[in-house]
Amino acid sequence: MLVHLRRNETFAGLAAFDIGAATAHRYVTEVLELLAELAPDLRQAMRIAQHKAYVILDGTLVATRPVVR
Repeated sequence: MLVHLRRNETFAGLAAFDIGAATAHRYVTEVLELLAELAPDLRQAMRIAQHKAYVILDGTLVATRPVVR
């Protein structure tokens, strides 16, 4: 059901996968809940980003620099 997220496919458009709109909605909801559980919170994401040369925010490549404390 990631095709819904990647291409913004409608639930009815997912019929190509031989599933109904209600089933597609349920699958997408379950996938979103799983991704939300696996995603780091903001504090963890900032800690991870501090050690990277580049990070991607909403599909945009952003150069980073070391943070001096």
